[in-house]
Amino acid sequence: MKRIAVLFAAMSVTVLVSIGCGNINPLNVLNNLLGGTNFITPTLPIGDTWVQATVGTPYPGRAGHRMLTYNNKMWVMTGSLGATYSNDVWSSSTGSNWTLETDSAFTTAGRLHSGAAVFHSAMWVIGGNIPGTSYSNDVWYSLNGSSWTKVGTFSLPRYGHTLLVYNSKLWLIGGETASSVTNDVWYSSDGTNWSCATNSAAFSKRLFHYAVVFLNKMWVINGYTGSGYLNDVWYSTDGAEWTQASAAPFSARHTSSTLVLNERLYVMGGFNGSYLNDVYYTTNGNNWTTMTMSTPFTARSARGCTVFKDKLWVSGGNIAGSHYNDVWSSGD
Repeated sequence: MKRIAVLFAAMSVTVLVSIGCGNINPLNVLNNLLGGTNFITPTLPIGDTWVQATVGTPYPGRAGHRMLTYNNKMWVMTGSLGATYSNDVWSSSTGSNWTLETDSAFTTAGRLHSGAAVFHSAMWVIGGNIPGTSYSNDVWYSLNGSSWTKVGTFSLPRYGHTLLVYNSKLWLIGGETASSVTNDVWYSSDGTNWSCATNSAAFSKRLFHYAVVFLNKMWVINGYTGSGYLNDVWYSTDGAEWTQASAAPFSARHTSSTLVLNERLYVMGGFNGSYLNDVYYTTNGNNWTTMTMSTPFTARSARGCTVFKDKLWVSGGNIAGSHYNDVWSSGD
């Protein structure tokens, strides 16, 4: 009887559409005929279909900034504006309307390519490139985005590193110091006291890479050695021992956007001598699927990215010295 009911419903939809009954959505009709059953639930391909939230935000175009999700809002902070570095912090609950929380969060000179993460119910920012000093190692946190507290310094000043939260610890990976590009891994349970998991991880030294938590592991993807681009993929459960996953099909690159949503790991865009706007995803870290080779927004590097309200979000970025402030999302 159930098959007959479904067949009858489908035939009814066909008839309604064929006689042109106004702006009828066949899927809605079918669901209604089935008593509200979600017989068909259309979804947009995440990573392939993108919607522009705003052509331009009130904050100036930027690259090398950081984007976080915290307290039911998206946050954009710091970055390069071109001739200067920014020191501002902005928030939004929609992606289209943005509020300035402060224009002097950390140092008066601003910074870019710092590490940022949400840890212990606060936003944290560590290090980055600061005009005049180049490499910084200050550690800051904020509970509201407008007031920031400096809690100390990290051992080696650096920029182009990554920051993530795993097993109730804050982890800092790689980057460039005044003497060299690094592949060290550090962790802290309070953001103030740090321990070294390894001074030389199995993956090569790098900056402008991305690190995320996926499948209950820490993952390091892509990056730049100082002379060459990378597309290797590594994972670890303790920060000391790292295992290389299968070779990725995407081209080597740095400053890509890398996010985890719905048990998928996404890698998007970046720079490898050319600006990129492709999107790939994996469900296991070894086998990758190409979502698109060309997103609707222009190819660019050093975008901000975050997951918010079950969507992938990207903002800004750089193309040959031009800095953008548009915001895009992909998701149901």
